Amino acid sequence: MNENTDQSRSFTVGNVGGDFKPIGSAMMSDNVEISGTVAESINQLPVSPDPNKPGIKELLSQLTEAISTSPDINDEDRTEALEQVKTLAEAGKNPDDGAMKKMARTAVKILQGTVSGLPDIVKLTDVCSNLLPLISKFFGL
Repeated sequence: MNENTDQSRSFTVGNVGGDFKPIGSAMMSDNVEISGTVAESINQLPVSPDPNKPGIKELLSQLTEAISTSPDINDEDRTEALEQVKTLAEAGKNPDDGAMKKMARTAVKILQGTVSGLPDIVKLTDVCSNLLPLISKFFGL
């Protein structure tokens, strides 16, 4: 009988202070934290003046919701995708600035790359194929 069997199944992540948590909890915590900061950044954007045409705030909110609720994206990619939405929200505060456009372009490319690895039947792929061109258009990309 192998005494290490139970120990080999227990993985933990620790920090410098010695606080250890199961990996799943660490990833869940990261996603909750990034979701909160993404929401804060999006909430700072102006609401679309035309209720029939979503603006950047509404588009990024839809994208965040799709990323957050998709069961087909792993936690690491979900966190990365949400970080890119946050970048887009930050760039959306000053979309005509050259540096902001460059940040937005990079974020869109990373998001496109993230969803390109997902099967075509995944809802997130459809959402991104509809929203990312509209978001790019907002930045004049």
